Amino acid sequence: LPFNLASIGVLDIVHLLCKQQQRVVAKVSEKVEFVGPLLERILAPLIEASALRLVYGGPEVGAELAARSEFSHVHLTGSSRTATAVAQLVGQEKLTAELGGVTLAIVFPDALSTEPNRRDVARQIAFGALANNGQHCVSFQIILVPAPDRTHFEQLLSQEFRLAVSRGGRSDVGRRLVVAGAARRLEAWTANLAAEGAQLSPERPRADSEYFPACLIQGFDEKMRIFKEEAFGPVVGLFPLPAEGFEPQALAIANSTHLSGDLGISLFTARPHSPEIQRIAQELRHGIVTVNTYPGVAFATSVPWGAGPGQMSGNGWVHNYAFLPE
Repeated sequence: LPFNLASIGVLDIVHLLCKQQQRVVAKVSEKVEFVGPLLERILAPLIEASALRLVYGGPEVGAELAARSEFSHVHLTGSSRTATAVAQLVGQEKLTAELGGVTLAIVFPDALSTEPNRRDVARQIAFGALANNGQHCVSFQIILVPAPDRTHFEQLLSQEFRLAVSRGGRSDVGRRLVVAGAARRLEAWTANLAAEGAQLSPERPRADSEYFPACLIQGFDEKMRIFKEEAFGPVVGLFPLPAEGFEPQALAIANSTHLSGDLGISLFTARPHSPEIQRIAQELRHGIVTVNTYPGVAFATSVPWGAGPGQMSGNGWVHNYAFLPE
């Protein structure tokens, strides 16, 4: 089970029991073992019926479980590195996985045509970047914006970041991550981007225990790690594109092999029902495409959830109840 959202684990358990007709052994993430007793109370009837058992421990327990031959299926929500290790143990055919990735938001020029529209888009982007402090599998990490609007949109997004941070507690040091190690990793991650020439705001973000500041990144290119590696924290990059030819350029980047991950993507536009936007949505090779909202809304409303056809973000339709029998 993942550490970041308890409902993912509950939905996976129910899906495996009711859709796959399998008994389930679920390992609680060692980062949030406090949720285990709560899940045991919620799912007590399933445990009493010997349909479910929750177990505890670190990566070594997960590795031991995955290696046991009696399990006919293994599912994980986590990192690509973990999925690769599990696949080597069990084989790809026994594995389903949801691995997250680098999530794009494409802000079309028409979405920024009025000041109220610009503020609304900036607020949606801030929410998508900072919900759960960026620790969601579809947290916005790169925002494609028209170059003529970049400066003004940056100012609005910075305002929304400050507003969100001021409501989150400990605003002097930033957003709380799951453990101090995650904050230190993000400090090294952003320092690497700065060393390669990216501009950061704040200029030198620092970890403070498990806290890390909400960070806006600019001046990067498609070869940098921000395109290739999920930050899993409160950071977002603005990537300007020329207004002329914006749509084909944005589509090319979204479907590019430079972008690591194909779980979800969002389009922001004032013409959501136009043939052009509908065509672009259909051409995007991502599992979830949302228009004028954060991709996590699709998970919350139980749209079938999974990676795109390239399977960069996993394989199989996972943790949803849309496919469950009546």
